[in-house]
Amino acid sequence: MEDGTKPSSREDALQWASAEKDGKLILLLTAESVGRPHGVSLNDVSAAMSAGLGFVPLLVRTCEIPLSICRIQWLDMTDCLIYSGDAIGNGVTASLNQVRYESRKDQLISALEGTLDHEGQQARLFSLLAPFNFQRQISHLTENFIGREWLFEQFQRWVQGSAASSSTRELSNQRVFWVVGQIGSGKTSVAACMVQSCPEIAAFHLATQEDEQTHNARRCILSLAYQLTTQLPEYAHYLQSHEPLEEMVPVASFVELVTHLLIGPLTAIARPSKYKSLVLLIDGVEWLIPASSSSQMPPFSGGSWRENKDEECFVSMLPMLVSRLPEWVRIVLLSREEPPVLSKLRAFDPPDVTIEQFKHENDQDIRRYINHSLSKLQLSEVEFEKAAAQIGTDSGNNHEFGMEQVVELIARRSEGLFLYAVNVVQAISEGRLHLHELAELPVGMGAYLQQFFASHFADHDMYKHRVRPVLEVCCAAYEPLPVATIARVLEWDVYEQRDAATVLGSLFSIEAGNDPETQTLRPFHTSVLDWVRDSSSSGVFFVDVASGHERLGRWAAREYQTLTRSNASEFVNLNYELEATGDEKLKSKIYIVRNACNHLMQATGEDCMQLVAAFAADEKFQLARRLLHVRAEGLQSFFHGDISREKAQELLTRRQPHRVGSFLIRYTSRQQTYCASFVTGLDEASGAPKFRHNLIHHLKNGSYSTVPQKDVTEKTILYPDLISFVEQYQRKGVLTAPVARAAPLNREISR
Repeated sequence: MEDGTKPSSREDALQWASAEKDGKLILLLTAESVGRPHGVSLNDVSAAMSAGLGFVPLLVRTCEIPLSICRIQWLDMTDCLIYSGDAIGNGVTASLNQVRYESRKDQLISALEGTLDHEGQQARLFSLLAPFNFQRQISHLTENFIGREWLFEQFQRWVQGSAASSSTRELSNQRVFWVVGQIGSGKTSVAACMVQSCPEIAAFHLATQEDEQTHNARRCILSLAYQLTTQLPEYAHYLQSHEPLEEMVPVASFVELVTHLLIGPLTAIARPSKYKSLVLLIDGVEWLIPASSSSQMPPFSGGSWRENKDEECFVSMLPMLVSRLPEWVRIVLLSREEPPVLSKLRAFDPPDVTIEQFKHENDQDIRRYINHSLSKLQLSEVEFEKAAAQIGTDSGNNHEFGMEQVVELIARRSEGLFLYAVNVVQAISEGRLHLHELAELPVGMGAYLQQFFASHFADHDMYKHRVRPVLEVCCAAYEPLPVATIARVLEWDVYEQRDAATVLGSLFSIEAGNDPETQTLRPFHTSVLDWVRDSSSSGVFFVDVASGHERLGRWAAREYQTLTRSNASEFVNLNYELEATGDEKLKSKIYIVRNACNHLMQATGEDCMQLVAAFAADEKFQLARRLLHVRAEGLQSFFHGDISREKAQELLTRRQPHRVGSFLIRYTSRQQTYCASFVTGLDEASGAPKFRHNLIHHLKNGSYSTVPQKDVTEKTILYPDLISFVEQYQRKGVLTAPVARAAPLNREISR
């Protein structure tokens, strides 16, 4: 219901719906409608619950689900909307994605008919699998998309079962459609358009340079699995009817996650009758190779067993994955043509499409894009005459000839790089570049960026004090940062924050809403950040990334000290499981825990190492890091499988020196449950450790407890999953020092 609806109208609507036997309240879940404490629909939720009215919650924008309805089944329909517009005064509008809506319609009808369960399965999966939300990027990348029909024709032939015309691969490898291209060739836009328009694509992942969380292979698999539950009811049913995900996910290695969330379920279920093929899409493959990431959190002190890099590398595993998936499951890969990628994917050689090899088609796409975009602008005859004169044509040429000349000039100087054309068109549409100035356009992206910076930041003092610090921070940041966070990092005053869009608008896009706390700052392309950090190319516009690390590290230290001064346990008590849906203040705190030390260790300031030492000596900060590490990586590094109580005590005793709080997680087949074995104290005389073994019981409602089902009361503390149990006992100081296992194991699981 709209905020402006009169209270009496709302009451009438609720009474009307509740008067019907099968009346339902359709609740559109967004931060604005149900966010606490000012959600405009929160009162309606309370009133409907009081009236006993049934709910059909539809998640249309990622947000935290209200506690009052968190156990009611809701439908994730975020990808059914296409957003357009921006956050710089133009507003954001949403329209229906018909392709995605059609795939959800049956589920929506089931919800309206009341045949969905009421145990909150979708909310449970959302919390456990923590999927990425790429809908903003998808909408932004597809808003002005044009061309690439030649590529989509090959893609459609492949989807329908035919090999791409350019492929000479073995038939067994034709289940992969591989697109490669240089940076700026538009691969991610192609991926976004495929996701938006191809109903066969059931799950996708966009690994981006600027967001290192998208490089995490474990999170990638969990996100793909969540998407599959929203697209394939049979897949969701399989997961819910087999080993409990709350038990499997926390203790599974990466290889086991691939097996239990992709290979096993997809092999077990029948091919969906709607489509000939089901497609998984991965863009930015190069960023899923572990060496691409530099900010991985260090493991617990004392080290832990980890799989080798190839075993935990999703890209290295792809050939095996393809061979073990059913033949109706296909995979689309989009990547740069880089040696590490080509080496790991040599089983799929040659790529189906190398964009640069389709020179004629690519050039025609660029020309169409330029012509289509400029034809929407109100360009005067005078501007065309000036442009024609500048590029050597006579003033008698007509309007169409002038447009053709303009298109030709931009296309030639782009050297086949779509990004170049996009930036020139954007500059013309925003009035920063006029047609008669096109003759001065340089050739190639590097030269264009040099001219762009020189013309826009001619006042070097302004660049030095207002723009360069932002670039330093963006180059060093491990994730895209909200404007409000950047303002705190750079200690902007209210005027500088208000003017950010004006000063940075030509270089950055500011996404999502009108609140600085939610507006995210992104460069118009990651190639900008690559260019400014290369001193040989950028010259006077060079950006020192170490300075950005220092700014972010010092900000993190300031924020941490300020917040813990008023609440010493502020960072220990963070709800890390809500990172995907929480507000920006929560995400900012989690960013500090994850990255503060990484930033400071890459800075050059004299006292930065002193700040690192202070963080290292801060027990609560180290506990916060351990909690975040467990939430991100699961329990597999210190899960020892099915071992006896005596074996657990032997492993705990082996750790020297003996330490209260040393612990491990194990499975006991005799009790058919998990167990936390830990050291509770040391014998005063001998110094030998004293042990305790807490069984972790899986209850009928899916939660966990330290007491069996028959002893559960209203006062019993329940944990939604195994990780939550370990987190709580770490916060209490009971479990402090995990004992890592020494080798891989064959995991046993309760059934």
